[in-house]
Amino acid sequence: MLRKNSQIPPDIVHIHAIGPALFVPLFRLTGAKVIYTHHGQDYMRAKWGRFAKFVLKMGERLGTRFSHRIIVISNYIDDCLKRLYKTRRTVLIRNGVEIRTDAPKDEAIALAHLGIEPKKYILACGRFVEEKGFHDLIEAYQKLPENCRGASHAGPATPRLDSKKIMHDSISHSLRTSTSKQAFLQERNT
Repeated sequence: MLRKNSQIPPDIVHIHAIGPALFVPLFRLTGAKVIYTHHGQDYMRAKWGRFAKFVLKMGERLGTRFSHRIIVISNYIDDCLKRLYKTRRTVLIRNGVEIRTDAPKDEAIALAHLGIEPKKYILACGRFVEEKGFHDLIEAYQKLPENCRGASHAGPATPRLDSKKIMHDSISHSLRTSTSKQAFLQERNT
């Protein structure tokens, strides 16, 4: 961005997400190189109305058309952009994870630490929002025989309103089983 009281344009502008990508053409007018990171197809999320979905799709279209390079975080997004917009300017850079050095190396030990038996659990990772389908998984989980149930839950330390129902349902159903553990992960402000 331009510094206060400065007429020197930036050399590179990095825009995150398809909403802000609406502004890619404007930054191109400054002569800056523009990179945009496509984190996901936000217009597919249930929370957005028709107009918001239109604006998000327009952001994806403009960002993909006018940016110099497009960072994608998955093969799926890469394939979609290449198919929909015929672009060859994508670069795949996956989101990173921190590998704990103190984590058990043996699978059986790691599962025992969580109170889970091998081949008797379901692992689902993702944000606790309705469009991820955790409610469907919980419903299917309820239909399993009691001797096949074991669960571990992870979620933010301070859940958002839209995730509270899913978390409540998953915890209340797993508490009826003989083996359950709830592990709430701390969100880090970095």
